[in-house]
Amino acid sequence: MDFYLINLNKRYLLYTEQNYSQEKLKENRRDKVEVFIKKLAQGNSWWKKFFSGLIRTVRDTYVRLEDKIDPMERIFKRMGKSKSIKLFCSAKLKDSETIRRLNSLLLYQRRRHAIWLLIDTGLAIGALGLTPFLVPIPGPNVFLYFPALRAFSHYLACQGITKGLRLGKPIIVNSDKITNIESLIVAQAPVSSDSRISQLSRELGLEKFDEFIGKYSS
Repeated sequence: MDFYLINLNKRYLLYTEQNYSQEKLKENRRDKVEVFIKKLAQGNSWWKKFFSGLIRTVRDTYVRLEDKIDPMERIFKRMGKSKSIKLFCSAKLKDSETIRRLNSLLLYQRRRHAIWLLIDTGLAIGALGLTPFLVPIPGPNVFLYFPALRAFSHYLACQGITKGLRLGKPIIVNSDKITNIESLIVAQAPVSSDSRISQLSRELGLEKFDEFIGKYSS
């Protein structure tokens, strides 16, 4: 799988645009959830209408919040599906420095997600004890289920990072286009769909990179 190591003002980020079929799969799963919600809401049973509304509220709230989460979290989840890593980086980086930067990034992020996995798991367990009291109230249930969803997401990110570390030395490809992108970032060039950064990323075959980097630049 192709990954891109980008220097964002002395902070290295990892990006990939492969495996976007997983995003389409997620959309299909949302559609299936919507079908399930509609079927559940049919009939006159109060509990069916209650739980269909609760499921929709939790799902929609999490999807909105997920868009604000660190974009690299999804990158690490995709890494768990990779069988090898082809790493594109600046032409200025030596192979040894590239590997050091990548491993440093992965180890730091694994520790970070492991810590949040423990925190969110603890919150989810604590919320479970409150469920009997708060189930009749639709609003608070969003906050009851959110820690469990976040814990699962952190778990998948940790698994992906561990897989990436176990794959060993990546195939390294030095790219002048990435060097130019990093220079534009240092110069605080605008990040938009018609910017020079966007043009260079599209030359690399990356259609969504400007959105990704824009979340870190804003």
